[in-house]
Amino acid sequence: MATDIHIDRIAINYGEARTKVGSRQHAIPPRPKGRGISRNILMKCTVNWNHNNGMLFVASTGSGHVTVMDGAVEGGGNDSAPRPMEMLLAGAGGCAAYDVVLILKRGRHAVTDCQVNLSSERAETEPKVFTKIHFEFVVSGKDLPENAVERAVKLSHDKYCSASAMLGKTAEITYSVEIRNV
Repeated sequence: MATDIHIDRIAINYGEARTKVGSRQHAIPPRPKGRGISRNILMKCTVNWNHNNGMLFVASTGSGHVTVMDGAVEGGGNDSAPRPMEMLLAGAGGCAAYDVVLILKRGRHAVTDCQVNLSSERAETEPKVFTKIHFEFVVSGKDLPENAVERAVKLSHDKYCSASAMLGKTAEITYSVEIRNV
C-alpha cells in the first residue's frame, strides 16, 4: 500500500519508486524488508539539490527514507526545512535518546517518554563546527530508579552513541538528567 507524505511543496510516495520535489524527480531506495535492523557497517545516502527551490536538498537514505533540508533566506534558501547542521544536532539527540530508551527497556524499566533538549555553540570561523553541545535528558516512567537512568545516559554517552562520539571530536559534550516518575 502506498503511503503519501507531503512536506510543504514536497510529495513523497513510498509505494512508488520516485518522489517529486517541485518539478524534479528523485529516486527513492526501496524500504528494506524484514525487521528493519541492519548490522552492516556500510551506510549510504544520496543528497540531491532542488535548484528550482533555492537551497532545498532532498536526502534519500539507504534504509528507504527521505528527508529534506533547506537554508536560511539570507543564504539563498527558503527556510522551509531544517538546516543541515540542525539535522546533525537532531541526529545526535535521536541517537542518544534511542540508546537510553533501549537500555532502560532491556533493563525492564517502565520508561514512558524520553526527551532530549540540545543546546550548542559553533565556531565563529569556517568550518563552523560544533564546539559545545549540551544534552538535557528528560526521562519519564513509572518508578524509574535514578541510578538506572543515570547509567543508561552514561552508557549512551561513553559507549553507544556514534553520533555524539563523532561530534565529541570537536565539541565539548555535556549532559544532564531529569527524571519524571509518573
